[in-house]
Amino acid sequence: RGQCTGLRGLRRMSRWVPMPTPQEEYTVNHLVRFPSNRDAVELAASVFLPGNDLGRQSADNVGRDAASSSSSDSSPPSSSRQGVVMVHAHPKFGGAPDMMLGIAADMASHGFCVVNLALRGSGESAGGTSWKGDCGEVADVVTACDYCKEVLQCELVHLMGYSFGATVCGGAIDKRDFIATYVAIAYPLGHWFSRGLFGIGAKLLMHAHTPTLKDSTKPKLFLIGTIDDFTSIGATERFATRCQQPVVVKPHHGCDHFGFVAHPHCEKLCVDARTFWKDTRTYVRASSADSAVSREK
Repeated sequence: RGQCTGLRGLRRMSRWVPMPTPQEEYTVNHLVRFPSNRDAVELAASVFLPGNDLGRQSADNVGRDAASSSSSDSSPPSSSRQGVVMVHAHPKFGGAPDMMLGIAADMASHGFCVVNLALRGSGESAGGTSWKGDCGEVADVVTACDYCKEVLQCELVHLMGYSFGATVCGGAIDKRDFIATYVAIAYPLGHWFSRGLFGIGAKLLMHAHTPTLKDSTKPKLFLIGTIDDFTSIGATERFATRCQQPVVVKPHHGCDHFGFVAHPHCEKLCVDARTFWKDTRTYVRASSADSAVSREK
């Protein structure tokens, strides 16, 4: 296993460096299955629960592995059960849910319930994937959010997508009121000139859901490497200015497009996300209250 960079990174995207094993207990069930609410395609997911939350999963769940995760920053308050739906990079370019396992473990060790989704056509999920993420992938993400809400009983759900997964999550951001925030890891906006074929390809393929994302008033965090292979910090910042507030762009110095699923940037992005969720908590609560009032009218 080795960190991926450049063209070799694209060809071997599935060969990432895993995060170091965390130190606090969590559980993971890799055998979760549920039907997509779009067309009943069977979707697979790994569900991570914090160590203090073992009783939340049914005793007849199988395939539960024990592992560990650590640190104590920015965990969710005990009165608020929060979930994270994670979505991986493009299956057609080697993206797979396994690349998100270390990040999922880190989040579970900090008190979050995590659904690490395998998009249709990837991992153990049935169906087939599309080039632009416009053939059921958004509905798959929404289904995973519903699982967080209805089965894991999470009050709020945060979206976290990596690369292509970030574009798909952008299409789901306003599909449910309980979806609280959005975190994009290496959003592949593309660039016509500075990133060669990678930039042009991303420009053509990865914009199906940008209008929905730009119009959403939910908090948005963009994590972008300073040497990303598909886009630039400048392009990300310009896109952020066209998005409804609140929105934050956080550069990761020395990180390319593939480095976010490798040490040390994977640990740093987890801290960035938890800090963002903590900083936007008041805004999210107020927005949730406004949505509840609107529904009652």
